[in-house]
Amino acid sequence: MVDNFKEISFEELEKIAKSGNVDAQLYLGMLYQNGRYYPDRKPVHQDLFRAAYWFEKAYQNGENDAAWMLGVLFFNNQSYAKYLPYSYFQALEYLRIGANNEDNIRKFALGCFFLGGNIFGSVLDEPDIEEALHWLHEAAEANDDRSQLFLAELYDEGKIVNKDHELASKYYLAAAMNGQTRAQLEIGKRYWCGLGVPFSGENALNWLAKAAQNDGMEATEAEILLAFAYRTNKITDVDLKKSNIWKKRIDPDEAEDEINLAFHDIAAIIDDRIDPYQIIKIFLLLINSRQKDAWHEIGLCFLTGAGFPKDYNLAYKSFAKASWYGNADATFELGELHAHGKGVEQDLKEAIRFYNEAAKSGHIEAHYRLSECYRDGRGVPIDIDEAERWRDEAVRLSSFSAKHP
Repeated sequence: MVDNFKEISFEELEKIAKSGNVDAQLYLGMLYQNGRYYPDRKPVHQDLFRAAYWFEKAYQNGENDAAWMLGVLFFNNQSYAKYLPYSYFQALEYLRIGANNEDNIRKFALGCFFLGGNIFGSVLDEPDIEEALHWLHEAAEANDDRSQLFLAELYDEGKIVNKDHELASKYYLAAAMNGQTRAQLEIGKRYWCGLGVPFSGENALNWLAKAAQNDGMEATEAEILLAFAYRTNKITDVDLKKSNIWKKRIDPDEAEDEINLAFHDIAAIIDDRIDPYQIIKIFLLLINSRQKDAWHEIGLCFLTGAGFPKDYNLAYKSFAKASWYGNADATFELGELHAHGKGVEQDLKEAIRFYNEAAKSGHIEAHYRLSECYRDGRGVPIDIDEAERWRDEAVRLSSFSAKHP
């Protein structure tokens, strides 16, 4: 359309538009909308009112693209919108008309706009979830991969719409088939743990391998999972050769010993309750932090249910790893778990042993807990003098810590 008018003067363009030529009317509206030089170097100053006038002419002559431009013009220029010859609701209707064609980009944009997204330079007075889903579903069913991935994430998160694992998997799979790396990774995870789709180790491996062929963090995560899948017998037979091939691709710049250690430690605690989402989190924590600190943080996640499902047994295993690496906080937590019988059988003597180990490293809370145990006779005979000694040492350490943070 633009090429048709490059060789004529602005006056000639205006004359053609006035004669009823739809393309000329639409192009003239775009010139006034943005304000730009015309090919004959005559400046066309921005004039939104004239832009609206010519878009309206084009729309009246059957050009639905002009309806879209009218809607965008209104919402992209809110400070000027009150001067335009149509209302907020008319502008919304123009967007609907403009999107009601084969253009999936517009449907996706309109879906995001109705969700409350700042797509056109402003947001709606009130989001409309039902209409947003209408446009997103239309685009997704027309094989638009962005809409498919967006819907999958909406149903996966369950914040704006009700969580629906089957619909999430449906759209992840559709987007994956259209080459979306994130969708390939996600549907691979879902086949791994049977989330919204029947469990299938074969499908999990196939989709993870497709994701791993791309670039970016999603590809790296797929490589991590493939290396784990072939190292354990959770979804396929053990094949250490394949595991090592994927492991070497994870990060050529990362120290190989660090990666091997992370794999070894996770394999030591992994069981049927750990899903691929948890494996990724644990691995990245181990690679990006010191082992003793990472395993302590992982233990806290399992202990409290922050990020992982609450699991005292896995918390215990994680704290044991961190304690082995020398983390006094984790050693103290082992004492707490033994004292309360969480993740292990209750054993007050074992609790005292771990409290003592943590206390040797200067752990203040372990000192206070030992003082309480000697005072109350929990795991040790009542000994008031010993209780006071541990309490006084805890106070001294607290005071020193306050003065030397």
